[in-house]
Amino acid sequence: MDTSFLSNQKLDVLLGSNFKLITIEGKDTIEKALYTLIQNNISSAPVLTEDGKALGYIDMLDILSYLAWTVSKEGSIETIGVSNFMQASKTLMQRPAFDIMNMSGLDKWITLTQDASLLEVAHLLAKPHVHRVAITEKDDETKCYGIITQSRFIQYLNENRKYIEPALGTKIYSAFKPIPVEWIRNDRYLIDAINLMKEKKVSGVAVLDQDGKLLGNISATDLKRAAALSIDVLLLGLFSGIEAFIKGLNEPRLLKEPTMANVLPLWSPIYVGFQDNVRKALDLLSTHEHSTGQHIHRVYVTDEQFKPMRVISLNDLIGYFVAAPVGVTSQ
Repeated sequence: MDTSFLSNQKLDVLLGSNFKLITIEGKDTIEKALYTLIQNNISSAPVLTEDGKALGYIDMLDILSYLAWTVSKEGSIETIGVSNFMQASKTLMQRPAFDIMNMSGLDKWITLTQDASLLEVAHLLAKPHVHRVAITEKDDETKCYGIITQSRFIQYLNENRKYIEPALGTKIYSAFKPIPVEWIRNDRYLIDAINLMKEKKVSGVAVLDQDGKLLGNISATDLKRAAALSIDVLLLGLFSGIEAFIKGLNEPRLLKEPTMANVLPLWSPIYVGFQDNVRKALDLLSTHEHSTGQHIHRVYVTDEQFKPMRVISLNDLIGYFVAAPVGVTSQ
């Protein structure tokens, strides 16, 4: 595919004239950092020192990993009890944001200067565990004035489909080989899913039923939605079954009445088949994000029995468009 349309464009085209950089002060409490992410509907933000230098990010998984760590250091939730955990967590949420910066290990501080091309940022965003790139001053990579995310880059590609049209007709099986999917059973605790995400360095995992069929996805974005309802909903949700928790987000009181959760329909996973083409994967990511207002970061590839055979992440999709055909990248 001809990538000259990317090499001829500078990064400012992705930021736009209305771009506003959302940041977190390192001395802010973790709770304030969480509300900054929620209020601005973002999953990550740069952390600044008192003199305005950016040292890294705080994302939702950093906060969630921190909460999960408070349980694991005591052994288990049975050891400390839910009420003690709730109290301890609310105390820990008052600690400075610097304490948990990049605790998940998922948000590397990767930078480019403003004169870099879109092709340069595309190659970075196609690398494993690089979800965003900071745009900095030429002479100081701690002076950040913009962030380019994978979601924004995919949006740009979708807006300029005429340039990538030749690559859209490729079958999924030709573009992306089957690889094992990180997954968890629907009846496991939510805190188990957080620990799995941190261990595998992914921001979301597939949720399967007892027959190994795909039910849905649990991600840091889902957990941000819970925290937007209240901190208590998030904290109590950590010890709910995953399926009950996801359903309960549509009716918060169900988190306290898990027996009622079964009356709600199952959440719908976003998926394609190996016989579908790349266009459908891009359509699903772009259309679903536009209609829900939530950033969608993965599409599952399923077989005839609805069992997941791999996941197509934004890393994978960007990598495919700039270097098709691509090999396997991260989830």
